[in-house]
Amino acid sequence: MALDCKINKIGFKEKKVNENTFKKMQDTDLCFFLNPKIKNWNYFEFGKIRELNKLPNKDSAFRILCNRNINAIEILNAFSSIDEISCSFATLNKKTVEELNRHNVNRLFGRIHPVNENEFRNPLYNDVNAQKKHKITGHVKLFLIKSENQFFTINTSANPKGSSQFECYTIYNSKEYYDFCLNSLVDVANKKTENKYKSNDYSTQLTYINKGGKTPIDSIIEINKTEKIEQIDFVVFSTGIKALNRLRNLSESIKINFHISDFILKMNSQKEPYQIMRSLIQKHSGNIDVYNTHCKITLIKTESNYYIIDSTSNLDSNSKYEITELRNSEKEYNFTHNFIKKHFK
Repeated sequence: MALDCKINKIGFKEKKVNENTFKKMQDTDLCFFLNPKIKNWNYFEFGKIRELNKLPNKDSAFRILCNRNINAIEILNAFSSIDEISCSFATLNKKTVEELNRHNVNRLFGRIHPVNENEFRNPLYNDVNAQKKHKITGHVKLFLIKSENQFFTINTSANPKGSSQFECYTIYNSKEYYDFCLNSLVDVANKKTENKYKSNDYSTQLTYINKGGKTPIDSIIEINKTEKIEQIDFVVFSTGIKALNRLRNLSESIKINFHISDFILKMNSQKEPYQIMRSLIQKHSGNIDVYNTHCKITLIKTESNYYIIDSTSNLDSNSKYEITELRNSEKEYNFTHNFIKKHFK
């Protein structure tokens, strides 16, 4: 299934993201990138990412929701040729190592060991034949690909390992976006934390990379200060007590729905957060449904805007670097909402 969303010279035909929201969200650790010059968006629903058989044109993007993802590395099959690839994962498996070693890997950003900072968390990183390897405290999942004089960035919720969970992908064909992500990761690896990407151009999209003290709930709180929120839908893999308690101050008139992973029902650490979610939906006339999801998506409907927050960050704060995208698009909001209604029961 595909939907087209054309963009004019200013931005989306939908309204711009609130300027005050952008300004407040610039109070974070590292890199910001405002207004990527994306001319066209297309939206796709697949069962598995291997079904992808085309790529976005220059300065265009694909938004993909996968009902039963298998392995994120299979997205490379959509490329007829790959001149160079850099990538960042939280983890990987042997199949990913074998696939990467078929290509020219420039930089590999691997998650650092929590105890020994001289080691990778997953020793399989050592088996990838990359020109440069970086150890970072990262939860970012990115493929950065040069192909036939085009520059692709794939931002995904999926690690390149076996998984049958609901995952999401955003594919950009944009050198501007590619350079931002690659330069930001290099800065993270080199422990440079100055914000080099501030802008006064408040358009329809914000992408930022920061050390996970800022979560989607921070964005909700900022939006709530300047706009009247009508409904919030959380697609949640995991969360924490402190994060959920921050939602208790929202007006009861806001409908809140939780679409949660079965992980939350299985883990002892998630029992109390689950009870808080149940109390929140009672207060806010919402619902909880369960699905095998690894995505972290927040949908926010206000009186005049339709926000989508797509993040590698769970709702609770953490010390890892995360990548978050905030977009204002009624078409993407409806596309995502319809997917949830179709698959989440």
